[in-house]
Amino acid sequence: MFSAFNFRSYLLCGFVGLALLVPPAGASADQVKFLYKFQGGSDGAFPSNGLIMDKQGNFYGTTLAGGSENCSYGCGTIFELAANGTQKILYYFQGGSDGSSPSGLLRDDKGNLYGTTSDGGASNYGTIFELSPGGTKQILYAFQDGADGAYPSSPLMRDKAGSLFGVAAGGGVSKEGTIFKLAREGSLSVLYSFCSKAGCADGSTPQGALLRDTAGNFYGTTYNGGTVGSGTVFKLSASGQESVLYSFCVQNYCPDGANPEFGVTMDPAGNLYGTTSAGGNFENNAFGVVFKVTPDGVESVLHNFTYFYDGARPLSGLLLDRGGYLYGTLEASQACHEKGTPVYRLAMDGTEKLYCVRNNKLFGNVIERNGYLYGVGGEGIFKENYGVVFAVKK
Repeated sequence: MFSAFNFRSYLLCGFVGLALLVPPAGASADQVKFLYKFQGGSDGAFPSNGLIMDKQGNFYGTTLAGGSENCSYGCGTIFELAANGTQKILYYFQGGSDGSSPSGLLRDDKGNLYGTTSDGGASNYGTIFELSPGGTKQILYAFQDGADGAYPSSPLMRDKAGSLFGVAAGGGVSKEGTIFKLAREGSLSVLYSFCSKAGCADGSTPQGALLRDTAGNFYGTTYNGGTVGSGTVFKLSASGQESVLYSFCVQNYCPDGANPEFGVTMDPAGNLYGTTSAGGNFENNAFGVVFKVTPDGVESVLHNFTYFYDGARPLSGLLLDRGGYLYGTLEASQACHEKGTPVYRLAMDGTEKLYCVRNNKLFGNVIERNGYLYGVGGEGIFKENYGVVFAVKK
């Protein structure tokens, strides 16, 4: 099974490259900003889950490693980065029952931060945690790899009552993942266990954050399962009924994409947009796609990644801006070559623009503020390749 634990191990094992920034060809120097370079020690190493931002313009994020010496490469950190580039560590994970390898963050109106760790906890199957503005951390729930799930690795969402919702990549009735709810008083309930249908037709191994509409329906993706086992886009109704809106790779050679990892975003009409890490036009290489799924389950491919001029293998979900453009990050691109790895912009007609960032891989969704896209990148367990926070002018 492709679990969140295995995915994070893959990330750590693949870290290589120098974390510096350069503008794309033909662009002015002010189109790319270098906000922070991690040193790999007490300040953390290998940010991979994107950023969130408060109203004052401060960034918050996590690193998979660095910080405490209780783990071989550190157990990970929660950091704050001020608008002026001053970085502060809010918490060092200790490993063991405290957890390690944190996910992306959620912040409430009082400044409390919430997230998950894919490792650690009482039974070493991951945790849900809360960090107060004063730096007090508490574990809200430790997964048991039973019906509750195991290895949560995606950001959480929160409702008005203070309940937290998310996915676990493992555990559940069939050990293929769950959608869970953690009530404010601390009780966890499973809203759905994947692979509850023959052949995992309902999906398995959920990846990426959940999306919720105004009617209370949840939407997301599974990496595996579906009609041929190459992943799904699913809907979970407010009453707990799961349905597959689309199963990937239903055609020979998967021109519709395969293995989505990062959830979906929605436009005002209810259309869902996302990425797959594989599949696409086989004749022009198949390095993943950007897809659209209508409310009634009709899928279309907005863009096939071919590596040479447009990049390869999406490493994030999508940001949809008010202008109708989609933004994400990619593992590589021949077009950027020595200039780095691309953040891309995609119009609804499939027209693409690349912003090259000198860093071997860019991880996590980008966020937008005041005409800039902000994100994190960084690979490498050798030398000084510990990651960056970057900004690219749109």
